Amino acid sequence: MWLLDTRTLRLHYFVSPQAVKEGYAILSHVWDKHEQSFQDVQNIHQCAEPSSDDSLYAHNSVSPKIRGFCKIARSQGYRWGWVDTCCIDKTSSAELSEAINSMFLYYTLSQVCYAYLGDVPTHAAVELRSSKYTHETVFAKSRWHTRGWTLQELIAPRVVHFLSGTWEYIGSKNNIADKLQHITHIPASVLRFEKRPTDVCVARRMAWSADRVTTRVEDEAYCLLGIFDINMPTLYGEGPKAFRRLQEEILRNSPDTTLFAWGKCWDLKDLLKCPEEPFPPEKGEHLFAPSPAHFRSSMRFEYSPKNETVGVSSDESSGDGFMTFTITPRGILAQIPVVEMEGQFFADLSWTTGGTDHVLLALSNRVDSAQSRIRQYNIGRLAAGSDTAVRLAMIPDAVNAPGSISSRELQRARWTELCLVHPPAAGSCHAARDSASATQSGLYIPANHTFSPPIKIPEHLVTDLAPPFRRRGPWTVTLSDTTGLEASWMEKPPHAIAITVHNVGRDTEAVALRYGRCTVEDGQEAGDGARPRTKGPVKFWTNVQVGSREVCAALRHDCDADHILAWPGLQRQFLLKHGRNGWGMWTFAVAFERSPETGTLTLTQLSWV
Repeated sequence: MWLLDTRTLRLHYFVSPQAVKEGYAILSHVWDKHEQSFQDVQNIHQCAEPSSDDSLYAHNSVSPKIRGFCKIARSQGYRWGWVDTCCIDKTSSAELSEAINSMFLYYTLSQVCYAYLGDVPTHAAVELRSSKYTHETVFAKSRWHTRGWTLQELIAPRVVHFLSGTWEYIGSKNNIADKLQHITHIPASVLRFEKRPTDVCVARRMAWSADRVTTRVEDEAYCLLGIFDINMPTLYGEGPKAFRRLQEEILRNSPDTTLFAWGKCWDLKDLLKCPEEPFPPEKGEHLFAPSPAHFRSSMRFEYSPKNETVGVSSDESSGDGFMTFTITPRGILAQIPVVEMEGQFFADLSWTTGGTDHVLLALSNRVDSAQSRIRQYNIGRLAAGSDTAVRLAMIPDAVNAPGSISSRELQRARWTELCLVHPPAAGSCHAARDSASATQSGLYIPANHTFSPPIKIPEHLVTDLAPPFRRRGPWTVTLSDTTGLEASWMEKPPHAIAITVHNVGRDTEAVALRYGRCTVEDGQEAGDGARPRTKGPVKFWTNVQVGSREVCAALRHDCDADHILAWPGLQRQFLLKHGRNGWGMWTFAVAFERSPETGTLTLTQLSWV
């Protein structure tokens, strides 16, 4: 552990935080665009001229932030100080990994933490003391409250002093804990050290981080290691897999099943009444969340293990009646209580909200596992009117109304051995290769990737085809069959493509973007009474069609209206009418831009007007 001598601004090495007998101060801050690194400070040491006091305070090369921190720490009697920007040698992967895994401990063992809020003026102290304090104050809106790493920097130290952008005192954590609770959703009892973070369920701790951001996607997981008392190797470059690994480690080390309590939640009665829609695998939810943001609505969950074996007789129990989870290549092998209601399956993992409402995890039985010894289940189920799977089902006031129908059903829960299916971790290089392109729509258009394609439709724009007025779902995207990688744009027959967004449950509801090369020769009759085409460059066309999937898939166009180069400004609005399902009349805008070097027409706009 490297520490700054607050008297000289020079770095000194200690074996561990415990080895610093005099104690140390620590800085919490938001990184600026340019921060001095370990190497920068060492270079300043080497270049500095020797002086009688060996101090670098007069050396202008040391950043104002480092000097400001050391100055205030020294003024309050602390000889040693730690700053994450310059006290970690980030060129050493071993030292960086050790520091990240020890970060929570570093802040916990500090004598004092100075939280420097560079975007907050000193008068914020007056606002904090005011009875008219609101979330619109400059203190509440500081960037410091939005960063991932500052979460543990707020929770771990016993003493946190907040300082303004001019290093003046604003307030301390203990004195403003109630206001901090409203800003961060962290209970004041945790901030005041009256309750340990581990006394709060996993889902709620995840929710603390839901609205925080990090520069590197891996840090979404690494900044939470201390919050969950987890140690694991840091591998920058693994992307979202880091958060998956964190959840796997939590699963191995904690019996708290609220790790899975995230996502869309419906009232159980409404879910049972709603007819189940077809369940495309790509629409399924999975046991592990993709990111902390998915826990945003999990702030009220509680883990109630005292209810874990209620209603399950001893002869039906598995082992000693405790839930178990084992990570396997196929999914999570689990022994948990499962209840069947009206042909639907739910896992009872001992969740409540507010101490009264019981929450279940919805399961969908996989048909392809019917003959297996261990049944496989997807997480969640698709209900009519829902674009995404409903993961959670709530039984309101089940704790206070044990005689209700739903509560009586829970009494018949049976311990079941099953496999909860999950896909490769998000960000997996093989998963990325399988999808061929990490696009928002999940669609890969091979014709886009030929050398200098005449028409290019960026995959991320395809989702804008879905009608904003759709009332039922889910909707999905399909591509016509004539989409070989070596597109025959200039041959006969020419290349033509239909990209169709359609309702999974209704073939009559679809929207398609169709495009290709015109087959009509120059000067030839276009057919259907159309006038002959004039001579000119090769004509490429596009149009938008609504109706049934069959109608949308037909690769037809109007030479007079659909040739892109004939559009003023390469823009056009399509008037669409589909009265069969009550859509009415809508306008759809399409725009292209043309490369002067290659002539490629690239789609720049798809939007409903």
